[in-house]
Amino acid sequence: MSQPTDFDPQEPIQPHPEEESFSDQAAQYEFNAHQNSIIRAMAVKMKYVGFIYVFAGGLMALVSVVAMFLKPWFGLFYLCVFTPQLLIGIWNIRAANSFGFVVTTAGNDIQHLMNAMVSLRKLYTLNFWVMSLALTLVVVGIAAGIFFWSSGSIHISIK
Repeated sequence: MSQPTDFDPQEPIQPHPEEESFSDQAAQYEFNAHQNSIIRAMAVKMKYVGFIYVFAGGLMALVSVVAMFLKPWFGLFYLCVFTPQLLIGIWNIRAANSFGFVVTTAGNDIQHLMNAMVSLRKLYTLNFWVMSLALTLVVVGIAAGIFFWSSGSIHISIK
């Protein structure tokens, strides 16, 4: 089955009124015990990772507040670091909770699975933009280093 050409992954697909609704179809599926055990193990690990990210983000927030008074530039740096960590932790915990609901409830497995997917989409969208920014900064840094080295502003001696 192929995706329609006008598919936008940011917008949910709306069912046609004359067709059976997606939620009616989704309510009919239930994962078996083996599948639930796999989902449960993943949810536990995701929640653990999420709590570590939230804890690390909280520590970074404290460092950021202290650094704002001592060295404002360092405070700004730590502010930029703790925010994504906190969001990654929160979205991991939300996804883990939704995966946990898949295991512990009956009748809404697909809806809980889709809620987990929304949190994971947010998490990976953030990762995409953070990695894109980091790669851009690395490329700009390398280009600036080459430019300054070739113009004679930076002297590097190779022995």
